[in-house]
Amino acid sequence: MAFKSNLIFDVLSNILTSKNLNTYNNHINDVCWATVSKFLILRYLSMSANPQVRQITLDNYITLERMPETILYKWCLMNIPKQNNSFIRYIK
Repeated sequence: MAFKSNLIFDVLSNILTSKNLNTYNNHINDVCWATVSKFLILRYLSMSANPQVRQITLDNYITLERMPETILYKWCLMNIPKQNNSFIRYIK
């Protein structure tokens, strides 16, 4: 049976709700880190229900798209506003 990593959802949860640098370090050192796609991170953030998150992502999209995944993740941790709702909707 093939294993699919759910790390992308943990990364999104950390970006939007927890904002924890220890979790960031654990994620980037995880063996499944290669499965995290900056395309999916940016796609989710650009379609966020929160207008501030959407605007920040869309205003900086070109720059963010060119960043390596680890730097993008840290930038999002520092610049995306924290949300109160911890529910992350899956991308269909």
